[in-house]
Amino acid sequence: MNHLIIHSHPKPTSFNSSIKDKIIEISKASGDNVELRDLYKINFNPALQYTDITELRKGELPKDVKTEQEYIKWADTISIVYPIWWMSMPAILKGYFDRVFTNGFAFIFKEHGPIGLLNDKNVYLYSTAGLHQSMYDTLHLIENFNMIIDYGVFEFCEMNVKSHKYFNSVPFVTDSERKEMLSNIKKMVESYDR
Repeated sequence: MNHLIIHSHPKPTSFNSSIKDKIIEISKASGDNVELRDLYKINFNPALQYTDITELRKGELPKDVKTEQEYIKWADTISIVYPIWWMSMPAILKGYFDRVFTNGFAFIFKEHGPIGLLNDKNVYLYSTAGLHQSMYDTLHLIENFNMIIDYGVFEFCEMNVKSHKYFNSVPFVTDSERKEMLSNIKKMVESYDR
């Protein structure tokens, strides 16, 4: 299996980075071909520019977008690791989707609406947050995040969202609770469709 991991947290010692490292470790141990795109480490430019749009209309792509699209094409499975900031994903990750998931690559508009073009990709998402689970439950935030992110990005492109795991209260949990979370990730990655 070709496994692409997209990571978007600026702190190398963050819990997000621990999740990313665990996914890499277990995926490699399972015999997967693994590629990591650490968006902060590669200094990905998230700002969609007018030139991006005009180049795309001419059938051309900026070099960085073309590179990322090649990784997406290569992947059978994509794991995405990110924190929830201001009730959404980090700007660098949103900008990645704005620039990389282009019309003609990730989807195409037809007379009766859009058609996704990435239906051969399985997606697993891992999100961390500081809020307590009770806040998510009270405000129905998980359902809203799933609608905006899982459906609004991935299912829109006909990608197969296999799971979206949320880790809440991360700044306030104990080390043993973090270890338990990482143990759950191990089980999840081992159960990926291969």
